[in-house]
Amino acid sequence: SSTVSAWSSAVGCSRATAAPSSSATGCAPPRPVAGGCSETCRNVDNGNGSFSLTNLRLTGTTYLGQAVVNQALADIAWCEHMVVVFPLWLGGAPALLQGFFEQTMRPGHAFKYLEGGRTQTLMNGRSARLVVTMGMPAFVYRFWFMSHGVRRISRSILGFVGFSPVRETLFGMLMNAGEARRAKWLAGMRELGRKGL
Repeated sequence: SSTVSAWSSAVGCSRATAAPSSSATGCAPPRPVAGGCSETCRNVDNGNGSFSLTNLRLTGTTYLGQAVVNQALADIAWCEHMVVVFPLWLGGAPALLQGFFEQTMRPGHAFKYLEGGRTQTLMNGRSARLVVTMGMPAFVYRFWFMSHGVRRISRSILGFVGFSPVRETLFGMLMNAGEARRAKWLAGMRELGRKGL
């Protein structure tokens, strides 16, 4: 089966073609995607005020006082494909999203330490897509700035813990994009969602 979970600092959008048994992880069954789609998904929107960079406390591998983090840990374990949607902010991801990854991609959940300083990835068998909106032309960010902020997430965070492949979709000149162009972008994302990509 191929499933999708989404973590977003701005808008939540995810797709999945099938759902694994919820009994394997103890998670609630996946919810249907809005808009008449037949896919299933789970969304975590860390831009809605429910996630805070402060007042986090760790007990074992459980984060107390942050229900969104605890649910996200379960959803990441449940998913086979993750979609992350965020606006480019000072060349990279917004602070809330970076903080979110700090809480969900920690040892004990996303990877573990072995003897001799080695690490073992725990997110193997999962793929991801980063969907990034920006004011500058996407090709300028990709080729002049070398997508440094996005690659930090794709390589140093998601790739490090075992997500593969990690694909990227960049939407540039967002403020100047007309309705037709935005509709084309959305149609393209829906098609990727149907394919589980």
